[in-house]
Amino acid sequence: MVSWNSIVAVCAINGMPDEAFNCFDMMRVNGFFPDEATMVSLLQACENFPLGRSVEALHGVIFTCGLDGNVTIVTTLLNLYSKLGRLNDSGKVFLEISKPDKVAWTAMLAGYAMHGRGKEAIEFFERVVKEEGMEPDHVTFTHLLSACSHSGLVMEGKYYFKIMSDVYKVQPRLDHYSCMADLLGRCGLLDDAHELIKNMPFEPNSGVWGALLGACRVHRNIDLGKEAAENLIALDPSDPRNYIMLSNMYSAAGLWSDASKVRTLMKAKVLTRNPGCSFIEHGNKIHRFVVDDYTHPD
Repeated sequence: MVSWNSIVAVCAINGMPDEAFNCFDMMRVNGFFPDEATMVSLLQACENFPLGRSVEALHGVIFTCGLDGNVTIVTTLLNLYSKLGRLNDSGKVFLEISKPDKVAWTAMLAGYAMHGRGKEAIEFFERVVKEEGMEPDHVTFTHLLSACSHSGLVMEGKYYFKIMSDVYKVQPRLDHYSCMADLLGRCGLLDDAHELIKNMPFEPNSGVWGALLGACRVHRNIDLGKEAAENLIALDPSDPRNYIMLSNMYSAAGLWSDASKVRTLMKAKVLTRNPGCSFIEHGNKIHRFVVDDYTHPD
């Protein structure tokens, strides 16, 4: 059994989900039944490439093997359903946990945030805090503010950003300021976002300036966008994404000459963009597509 689990684990760690599941099938054919270690490895194999059918199959095996009482395993299953966008299934799994801990609560909240379900995230937060007695921490508020950001809930985001320290004694960190800058920027409140960044008790990082630059591109605030880009480039002059975002902002505003200058600067610095990559599920397998890749001629 140890040998089988070791092979499954190696496949999972090295990003080979198909091989991990093939080994799992061979293991059962040879009369070995999965245990906790097996399921942890298989769930790990699905982390980066979650397959709908594979996750459903694991769900069945977990309950058949009596591992549904293992909060760690079930929470990971919940997270996989969330990554697939199947939040109803995530909710069902959460309700099946007899004694959910903070990790399970946070995983459910992260699912809502991931898919821009701000209203549901707030309702869930209020319920688990007031009815279940959960004590929110900085991770909890990161997901909650992210959910508000991806849903355009400005007033709600401001409210929770304020009470996290006033009521729950959780001091805002850089991640929380980044979420707020993103929220304000997405809603076109660029001056408010800029003011927030200037008054931060931390040195702004690339996430904060990147959020502002992205918002400036959408809302075509060239002056503020240029300032954000300059700060981004100062933080990491070798990251081509910073130059590309600035060039795209100029292009969106019709400033073709400025966009061309940025592209020329990229060439002078020998900065190239990594090729785009996407994944699709077909025939219960993950297929990977890269720009200028001809391994999938059909």
